[in-house]
Amino acid sequence: MAAPSILDEYVTSAPSPQNAVDVFAGEWSSQLPAPLQHVQAGPLPLFDDARVSWAIECFGGVAGSRVLEIGPLEGGHTYHSTPPVPTSSLSRRRAAPT
Repeated sequence: MAAPSILDEYVTSAPSPQNAVDVFAGEWSSQLPAPLQHVQAGPLPLFDDARVSWAIECFGGVAGSRVLEIGPLEGGHTYHSTPPVPTSSLSRRRAAPT
């Protein structure tokens, strides 16, 4: 049996959204919103989470606000704050080790 090769990790198909998501195969949690709803990702509708829409409505919207989302996962909840564009949107994530 041949030794594994780094070339085994490359795809031979054209670049696509599916190829990008497949890098994280088995790890992706969110279903993607239109126009990417056809991409096979995760099972959870986090890009259409009614709780986030409800909270934004309770706050009176986020237009002109600064938004800090802690724990952005794949960005589904951050996506909710972008239609009425806030002045800035920050997501906290761990810095790469130096």
